[in-house]
Amino acid sequence: MTAIRLKEASKAAGMIEWKLGHCMIKSTMANIGAGVILVASLAACGDRTLTVNSQSIAVTHSNLGYKVYDALAMAVERGEFQTAADFSEGLALVQVQNQYVYIDREGEIALRPDLDGHSGVASFSEGLALLRLNDLYGYIDKTGNITIPPRFSSGGSFSEGLAHVRVNERNGYIDQAGEYAIALQYESAGSFAEGLAPVRAAGKFGYVDKAGAWVIPPSFDSTLGFSEGLAQVQRDQQQGYINKTGAIAIPLQFDGAFQFAGGRARVRQGASWNFIDRDGQRIAASGFDWAADFDSDRALVRRGQNWGYINPAGEVAIALQYRFASDFSEGLAAVQVENRWGYIDPAGQITILPQFDEAGPFREGRARVRLGDRWRYITPTGAFLGQ
Repeated sequence: MTAIRLKEASKAAGMIEWKLGHCMIKSTMANIGAGVILVASLAACGDRTLTVNSQSIAVTHSNLGYKVYDALAMAVERGEFQTAADFSEGLALVQVQNQYVYIDREGEIALRPDLDGHSGVASFSEGLALLRLNDLYGYIDKTGNITIPPRFSSGGSFSEGLAHVRVNERNGYIDQAGEYAIALQYESAGSFAEGLAPVRAAGKFGYVDKAGAWVIPPSFDSTLGFSEGLAQVQRDQQQGYINKTGAIAIPLQFDGAFQFAGGRARVRQGASWNFIDRDGQRIAASGFDWAADFDSDRALVRRGQNWGYINPAGEVAIALQYRFASDFSEGLAAVQVENRWGYIDPAGQITILPQFDEAGPFREGRARVRLGDRWRYITPTGAFLGQ
């Protein structure tokens, strides 16, 4: 028998027998550090893929005997996935062979949560990821342990040390130990940002601090979280901005308004989009049919069927020439050229040739892209993980 050290850890050590057609393969396996040793008999059974203890195992034949591999790990090493999420805190959630795992920025399996009976998991935020089990929500840590058991009707990602949760139509906040930091009492609740969170009580929105005290009493029809010291609020179908004292900083005059990013916020009046500065002054001479937030000193805009980018002064920086395009992120933006997606830099130069069926934003130096029915990850140079 020949021992072969493999990359991924396996189930418990011991002798395992597989009946494959006309022959029996007998293997001994033992966990060693980050790897696993498996030895197999000389039975001539050809190549196979089978499942043992809910794990896919690939059996391949060579002149040296039979090598037994973790098929899931092999699939991850190829860097091709059924679904893929953006990277967050060094990890990305992917689906491969109908199983969910988290990979690191090098494309290696970092966490293989035991999802038996679980309906889903989310990306990590502040060291914890939302978990759904039988329609209840809890949280796992980066070792895969359930640190906050599922007991909530819904939950949000952790932000500034707290996460909003709901039980029986009432919302509150928990800390990372799963204890209530703010009791269940609100009709709805949003994430904390800049020390305040938007919540609704008696049909109106206001803002509370981390002790649950009202800082801005509920008097608005809708709100967004604070960004760069200002928050969007709405009354009587008109939107504007308040500061952290609750005073109106930019009058409620817009049909649509969004968070500030890079000192600019996109706003809409009727069907026309524009941008304002912190004083409420418009920065573009004429409006757009659609607009996105600023990043890398560029904002995506559309006129008619053409997409391009403006700079913080409201000037066209990259001509409106694309059929479709997306926001800048980490200095690159995905654009569509002749039905294929590639990436450009803030000067409008193509840095990664159009070749993808879909292309996501760069997060932590990696972007998810789709080729056919498989998702992969690329680096800012366009290199694939798994190659």
